[in-house]
Amino acid sequence: MKTTATKVKCLAAIICITMVAAALGYTPKRQIAVTLSALPEPGGYMHGQELAVTLVIRNGLDGEIGFPTFADKPNSWNGETYNCSLVDIYREGEPGNLFLAAPEMHVPPSIPGPGVRYIKPGESLEIELDMSKWQLRDGWRTGKYKAVFRVDQIIADEYVRLSVLSDPVTFEIN
Repeated sequence: MKTTATKVKCLAAIICITMVAAALGYTPKRQIAVTLSALPEPGGYMHGQELAVTLVIRNGLDGEIGFPTFADKPNSWNGETYNCSLVDIYREGEPGNLFLAAPEMHVPPSIPGPGVRYIKPGESLEIELDMSKWQLRDGWRTGKYKAVFRVDQIIADEYVRLSVLSDPVTFEIN
């Protein structure tokens, strides 16, 4: 059994290695080469307007992957939000995650189910979302935000489903 002093030394070594790696710009290689990028509007947003963001799923695997969805652009019944999540959302100067609720989806009876959008190796799929459809504590107010998105149920093969997080993105509402 390790002593407390040994545990502290190990922890200190891990912290030092992590700090050196960060200073050198090292980022770990992804275990699975499927990535998600969130692309907010570069100029920011106006308060009360649509908060458009594009999610880009990139396939770095050797084989085709699939993404089950109802839509790839916003619609009146929120079909584009199927398997897409706003996981973390923070407003500068306020403590804690602001997330309250995801948009409700009301699939029309004439639609039997989601379709699968296939992504070939080396290619990507774009999903357009309106972030204002998600409910936040105190609502969408002016300020600087940091957000993380997730896509779920990506079909890697008949046995594997993936959930992928985006890197944090920042944007401003004026």
